[in-house]
Amino acid sequence: NATSLHDRPSAAGGVTALKVLLSATSYPADAGDWKGLFIQRMVEGLHRRNDIALSTWCPPGPQPQGVGSALQGDDGAWLADLSARGGIAHLLRTRPWQGGLSGLGLVRRLNTAMRASNADLYHVNWLQNALALPDDGRPALVTALGTDMQLLKLPLVARLLRRCFATRPVVLCPNADWMVAPLQAAFGDEASVQCVPF
Repeated sequence: NATSLHDRPSAAGGVTALKVLLSATSYPADAGDWKGLFIQRMVEGLHRRNDIALSTWCPPGPQPQGVGSALQGDDGAWLADLSARGGIAHLLRTRPWQGGLSGLGLVRRLNTAMRASNADLYHVNWLQNALALPDDGRPALVTALGTDMQLLKLPLVARLLRRCFATRPVVLCPNADWMVAPLQAAFGDEASVQCVPF
């Protein structure tokens, strides 16, 4: 579990910082942007902890000094464009084919970044992004919003997520109590479910 990972003694006798890769598909582009503001607050809060070494994979925007970037190649520009088009959930509702292709592109890009990372733990924001988890056994904390629950109705999504969760310790963290029961029903044998309200 994450606690045992972060309590590992270092060679100097102290505690080794837990290396966390946080991924999200929205993030404020500047101080006036409201999109993904809660992700920015999450990044700032995690960065303040001296037992966490944080890197992020999210659209470009103001981040605290010392937070590493896990973006590969043109990921930043691609994510900024995805955000400008309303994100995956919006595209799936309004332009299903474009949304599907964008979803596949997101999974491919995030998987590449995760495989290149030396993170001890993946902090994956939004359930669909967990489809990118590589088969490396590293633990994952996966957040879920209400819109994510609609994705579970798409063919094969729940089965593919179960496959990603089966090879690692996973904690699913919905932001509202009503999601706990359906997530338990879908993944309770593969993951712990713990509500973490905004």
